[in-house]
Amino acid sequence: MTGRSLRSRLRVTAFRRPAEPQPHVHPLFDAAWYLDSNPDVRAAGIPAYEHYLVNGWREGRWPNAYFDEAWYVRTYPEVARSPRLPIDHYLHDGARLGYDPSPDFFSRWYLYTNPDVARAGINPLQHFLAHGRAEGRRTRPAPAPVGPAPDARAPEDVPIHDTETALDQAARRALDRLAPHAERHGPFASLLLLPLFGRGGGEKVALSFAQVLRVNRPDRSVLIVATDRDQVEDGLDAPQGCLVLGLSDLMGRDPALRPEDRLRRLIVLMRPRLLHIVNADLGWRVLRDHAGEIDPGTLVVASLFCIQRDPASRRPVGIAADHFAQAAAKTAMILTDNRAVIDDLDRYFPGAAPAGKLRCLYAPHEWRPVARVPVAGPEPGGGRPRGWLSRLVGGRRGGRPRFLWASRLDRQKRVELLLAIARQMSDCAFVVFGQAVTDGDVAWAPPSNVTRGGPFSDPATLLAAGPFDAFIYTTYEDGLPNILLEIGRAGLPVVAPAIGGIAELIGFETGVLLPAEAGVPDYEAALRQILREPGQAAARAEALRELVLSRHAFPAFAAAVAALPGYLEHVPSDDA
Repeated sequence: MTGRSLRSRLRVTAFRRPAEPQPHVHPLFDAAWYLDSNPDVRAAGIPAYEHYLVNGWREGRWPNAYFDEAWYVRTYPEVARSPRLPIDHYLHDGARLGYDPSPDFFSRWYLYTNPDVARAGINPLQHFLAHGRAEGRRTRPAPAPVGPAPDARAPEDVPIHDTETALDQAARRALDRLAPHAERHGPFASLLLLPLFGRGGGEKVALSFAQVLRVNRPDRSVLIVATDRDQVEDGLDAPQGCLVLGLSDLMGRDPALRPEDRLRRLIVLMRPRLLHIVNADLGWRVLRDHAGEIDPGTLVVASLFCIQRDPASRRPVGIAADHFAQAAAKTAMILTDNRAVIDDLDRYFPGAAPAGKLRCLYAPHEWRPVARVPVAGPEPGGGRPRGWLSRLVGGRRGGRPRFLWASRLDRQKRVELLLAIARQMSDCAFVVFGQAVTDGDVAWAPPSNVTRGGPFSDPATLLAAGPFDAFIYTTYEDGLPNILLEIGRAGLPVVAPAIGGIAELIGFETGVLLPAEAGVPDYEAALRQILREPGQAAARAEALRELVLSRHAFPAFAAAVAALPGYLEHVPSDDA
């Protein structure tokens, strides 16, 4: 009996209605299934439940199609020390602890996907046997076909890896990780995917969406998963009720499982009402190749902030080139934080996204609704100018001009151009904040007038190192960098190139916008003009600040998200 596989039993009994309940019969005992699975008991004419109590459980016979006593005791060793029968342990204690009665019944997942059962406090297997089976409810995440890891090998002396079992173990690990948070903050209804979770603009955009979801659906949790780099930096804040984890933190680090398969199983496991892919290559890839595995009730949204290009050919590479044309039609909408990327996508991939699917939502300068916005010096009052301008209007009182640069120390940000500008302007000081994120091979050989400030996550860290005369931004590809919003909010003059969506923020009235191919002479001329004409620089900085505080205010962003078709409506609420 015990040698028969669970799935072979299910093929016979999956659609059989349970027998009418008998008086005093255990609520997890299925008499009809027991007799069908044990013809010797039927032939002997012994009542099914009586046989199970006297001999059946000792012989390893199952009380129903989903309770494998041997597996249960082996998986949870403390059950063997309990005075209760294993089936009683599961009924009274095991389900409450998140234990599963067999590999094919996920207790926590059943409650997670059936909140009515969770609210009623019913044992999940008991509910399934009495009602859920007839109602077509599922007992586990539907297994998806998987492939071997790219470098997986199966030599004769090494057992073949049981991928399906490993993915089941990964799913149970995820449920164990998610359950305590869901008990405190509500079920997870939204899943946001990021390539990594550090201190960049993409993370702040994701947190802004999470904040809107939590404000509007306070009884539903939000899960943010770092998929590509599996990196979550410590000490970063998130909205209450929002959990941020790396994919391996949830699904384990089994080297025989491809990240793609682990993410696919996580999506199937969670069945989120909202799946938002925020610049995550792995998320785009799963959407491109396996969209059919995503629950039909899930609203799929993707975000793309800029088009990466090959430095030599200037043709698209990365997410846009690899996934956009095939995956765009599988989304409900594609969001970006600047209009330039929409124009680029239409130009490079005409017809890939139907009209109206591409939408621009300008990112907020801060994901937390804030009452007081910090500035680069003392708040205006009594005709007193801001901190940076007071040095210019009132005379420098010694010291040389100081310029601020803050971004990722990656090739994309043209660090070599920054250092060349500093060498050319040896009479000025440059303070540089940031760290390598996507690549670490940038040559860092600064001249003596460059000071390294380290990583940052809050603009207050940058301002504390001031005062500064201007902010300088260098890059060869971009969207609308979040750092420009933060610097603009602080009231510093900005010098930046016309790349990506930068021209939608920086222009003649709000800063100094240089040509996309600007070099050292262009930057030097712009910076020296700011030093010569501080009044003009101050007026432009103030105009930029006003633009950031209006168009990029969190309430404006929240209203734009609420207006997205289905974005909030797909996330249920207990109050709805």
